[in-house]
Amino acid sequence: MAARAVTAVGQGFSSFRNEGCDTVVTGKVDTKQRGGGIDANIQVCTSMTDVCSALSIDASVEANCSFGSFHDRLQYTRSFAKSTTSVLIMVVANRTLGTDEITGTKFSEDHKWILDSANDLYSVGGDSFVATTTLGGQYIAFYQFDAETIQERDQLANSAKASAHTAGFSLQARLDTTITNASSYTGSKYSFIQKIFGQSHGKLPDANNIGQFALDFGTAELDAPVILKFTTQSYNTVEGRPKMTNVDKLRSIFANRIDPAKGLGTIRVAAQHALDSIATVRAIYDVYGCRAADNTLDARQTTYKGYIDAIDKWQNDTEDDVEHAHPPVPTIWSSKDSQRPLEATDIQLPAASYAIMIGPAAGGNSGGNPFDNVPSNAILRQRRVTGIEVWSGDFINTIRTRVQYEIDGSTETLLTNDPGGSMDNGMWDFSNTSQVIQEVSVHYSTDDWLCKEITIVTNQGKYQTHSGQGDQWATWTAQPGTDCFLGFAGRFGDFANRLMVKFVRFAPVTWE
Repeated sequence: MAARAVTAVGQGFSSFRNEGCDTVVTGKVDTKQRGGGIDANIQVCTSMTDVCSALSIDASVEANCSFGSFHDRLQYTRSFAKSTTSVLIMVVANRTLGTDEITGTKFSEDHKWILDSANDLYSVGGDSFVATTTLGGQYIAFYQFDAETIQERDQLANSAKASAHTAGFSLQARLDTTITNASSYTGSKYSFIQKIFGQSHGKLPDANNIGQFALDFGTAELDAPVILKFTTQSYNTVEGRPKMTNVDKLRSIFANRIDPAKGLGTIRVAAQHALDSIATVRAIYDVYGCRAADNTLDARQTTYKGYIDAIDKWQNDTEDDVEHAHPPVPTIWSSKDSQRPLEATDIQLPAASYAIMIGPAAGGNSGGNPFDNVPSNAILRQRRVTGIEVWSGDFINTIRTRVQYEIDGSTETLLTNDPGGSMDNGMWDFSNTSQVIQEVSVHYSTDDWLCKEITIVTNQGKYQTHSGQGDQWATWTAQPGTDCFLGFAGRFGDFANRLMVKFVRFAPVTWE
């Protein structure tokens, strides 16, 4: 069932369910900051905490809300939230129309019956009421760059921050420089989304006008303004309330505004992000049949799932009796002899640890043109070889490699050169993931330094071109459980002058 949205000041709110409740108070509503203002800038984010700050979303309360603009604005960062090696560059323009505030609150006559106990009050109006709402609009442009390693991510982020905040340049100039610099780390690969909140028919700008559009957003018509922010206040401030001491204590444990990292709601979100990241990283290891390279993912998954289960139990026990409940807070061992309350900073996110490597070279180091069928982002896109076709006579004339990107199901066929009139050995099919390439050998001659034949050995059989006249073999052998064949690189003219296997070697996952 969808969470109930916050729509107005005075409305009840459940901090434990992060949703609106019935309105049980009345009061005087004033609108402040009428006309509001505009704030537009470039933000560089490497964590969901950074994202919440950039979007002006309260990490302790609003980030956990699955309704309204809070859910909508954060949904565009879902893929980013699953990665530890991505950088999100955001252009954010906020326009506020005003802030509504309720004062002089008192319980309405229709709800006097719920004042006998905190449990009765909570069952209808939650543990607090909405004290302020800020109405307005927001324009957001998301550029997500996926680095290959944490080190590359940090370099990318530092470069982006430096160019994003360079004084003396327009917002568009700073954005262009920032995107150009970031692209140098990822080969110009990034995903882009832009969105307007507060307008029902807003026209989005093209890439060359994003900076000016953000600056002009302050004068844009907002025909469908949204609640950008809200704050809550305990019923403890309303005359005639039941005893709320325990409720307030429980709320501060779940939604800690002073130190959000200690709030159980924030911890639960962090644990779920970690589980999503674990699933993403596990998928990478599984695509290449290299799960054996790591023994930490399953254990961490069990641990973080345990945290979520413990927090859910705490939440259920609390809601059963907010007036008297004292459920134990989830703890971790701080040393072999003592425990302390769990914090969001105790939860780490995984990053796949691997290197794309090159096997022994066959043939000479000159002639023909260089080629490389394995891009640096192959692993991030979960690219897998599903077939190899070799044209050959006395020499290897052409190699065609069929690949599939498991991340989106797309396919691609890579051809080294025109096969001419040579013999086609047929496509060797490796699409079944149960078939694992264990060895690749290339026969070549030290007479003419050309490659003559290829042999591929899998756990299910052997594939070989017809024999050429070579005198040397260059053989790559996979280390079981850590290595996976990715394709070829080398040099091609009319024939294969040089061939090398490119493969990925996985190591245990890193955590941060």
